[in-house]
Amino acid sequence: MSRTGMQIFLDVALAIAILLLVLIGLNARAFAAGGGPVDAGRVIVSEHCSSCHAIGPAGQSPNAAAPPLRKLAERYPDAALTDALEKGLLDNHPAMPTFRFSHDELTAILAYLHSIQEVRGA
Repeated sequence: MSRTGMQIFLDVALAIAILLLVLIGLNARAFAAGGGPVDAGRVIVSEHCSSCHAIGPAGQSPNAAAPPLRKLAERYPDAALTDALEKGLLDNHPAMPTFRFSHDELTAILAYLHSIQEVRGA
């Protein structure tokens, strides 16, 4: 059975539409997690960072070389972390993947990270 150009075009258009819906759904799922940026950030960090880093207010990182995210303020000024997340998080060791986040995701991640930072001397 021979497919016409129109059938192929419709198949490709359908595949693109499904892909867009999946991508929109993933972003919406993060923001619907609790309705606010802190909750959305928790979802994003859980999906991208938890395999190596401790992502909550307590606990050890699964990878001993990966600092708990609650201690990032001790190592990085806020502006440096924001800049790194905006440009694509890169680190100097091969196990660290490269991440690029949208503006909304970045806002949510930073809100979550601020919510869990340990206070020095506490």
